[in-house]
Amino acid sequence: MANYKKIYTDHYGSPPKGWHIHHIDWVDDNNSPNNLYALPSKLHKIIHDHLGIINRDKLDVVLSQYLKIKDKNCTKNYIVFKLQQALGRSEMIHTDCQALNYNSRHSRYHIGKPHENYTDTKAPKFTYFGR
Repeated sequence: MANYKKIYTDHYGSPPKGWHIHHIDWVDDNNSPNNLYALPSKLHKIIHDHLGIINRDKLDVVLSQYLKIKDKNCTKNYIVFKLQQALGRSEMIHTDCQALNYNSRHSRYHIGKPHENYTDTKAPKFTYFGR
């Protein structure tokens, strides 16, 4: 067992099966219990690929939102859009340039910077199945 997993388990208990331990500040050597957070593996990937660094309070919001929508047969783009919305960033993330399908560097470029083709009247495009 990796050191950070043992530290997490000793401090918070074992995470559910299929969950990963996330380093909140993205520094793998910072294994302080306050820097460790258990997340479903798919959400952990979304955070690393699309959302970037998020503090513990915002991780609580993101996890709560993710657990509400994860089983609704939503596309990954829709899930990322809803998580961005929960963080107050949704107006800057859209799929017109497929930013949600590019790597995290491209997605983070759009946070705080509208795409050159983006207008306030143009709603983000996403596919959603279910309610």
